[in-house]
Amino acid sequence: MNLLVAIGALGAAGPAKLCRALDLEKSTVSRNVERMVQNGWIDALPGEDGRAIHYRLTRKGKGLLKRALPDWRSAQARASKLLGRAGVQALDDLARGLGLQA
Repeated sequence: MNLLVAIGALGAAGPAKLCRALDLEKSTVSRNVERMVQNGWIDALPGEDGRAIHYRLTRKGKGLLKRALPDWRSAQARASKLLGRAGVQALDDLARGLGLQA
């Protein structure tokens, strides 16, 4: 889901940009985008120099995000309710301490 959101937000993004944006290893991005291309959720397009690859959401990928968003929001609200304000703050602090959040 994070890769789909990042690609959607960035427009067209290459593997290096996605790795930096999501703090993921290159092999993780490659493996996941390969599956997403196979599912028709993203397109892999050649870059300007013909060597680089850029990924872009397909219509099917945009539809998937649109359908998933309400469930994602619901899950976030439920998690916040279960954890409470202190629990959410503790997770935010932990993520910040690990460098996972700005």
